[in-house]
Formats: sequence, C-alpha cells, structure tokens
Amino acid sequence: MFNKASIKMTKGINEKIETREIVEGKKANKSRDMISALEVRDDVLKAVVLTLKEQIEELKGELTIYRVVLGNRMLVVVLKTTVDNTKLKEFKGMRSAKDMDNFLWGME
Repeated sequence: MFNKASIKMTKGINEKIETREIVEGKKANKSRDMISALEVRDDVLKAVVLTLKEQIEELKGELTIYRVVLGNRMLVVVLKTTVDNTKLKEFKGMRSAKDMDNFLWGME
C-alpha cells in the first residue's frame, strides 16, 4: 500500500509538525513571559507616577505658601520705602565756597 518513500515523507512531515508545535509552544511561553514582565513594569511605573503626583501636589502647596510669604514681604518692603520728594529751595544769588563745601560734606 505505502512505499518506503511515502513512509519516510510522512515521518519527515510528522517531525516537522512536532518541531513546529514545540517552537510555537516556546514562542507562546516567551510571549506570556514578556507580557507578565511588561505588566510588572507597568505596575511599577504606575506606582512611580502616583508618587511623583503626590510630590508635585506637596510642592505646589509649599510654593503657594512661599508666594504668600514673599508677597507679604514685598508689600511690606514697598510700603516701608518712601522717597523724600520735598521741594528744594530756589537759588537766590551767590553762594560761597564754604556753603558749597558744607553741602558736599553733608551729602557724604
């Protein structure tokens, strides 16, 4: 019924099918391993992002406090600084060198 060539061909095909199934099984295992590794990595990244968001919120609170403090301090500084804008006396006539010297010494 079957000759030797067809039996060898059938055995070769069966071996190739078995080899292919083994390779596909290994690929499936590798794929599952990669997926589980990526899921773990995803969970870690989610935890890191959550921690960073918490730190950002904390820093925003601190920044608000610093802005209020700095704003109040600037307000106080602005209110305390006043410039003397009194009118100078109008010059009437000549001035002596002594008056000029006293004036210059007064500026220092």
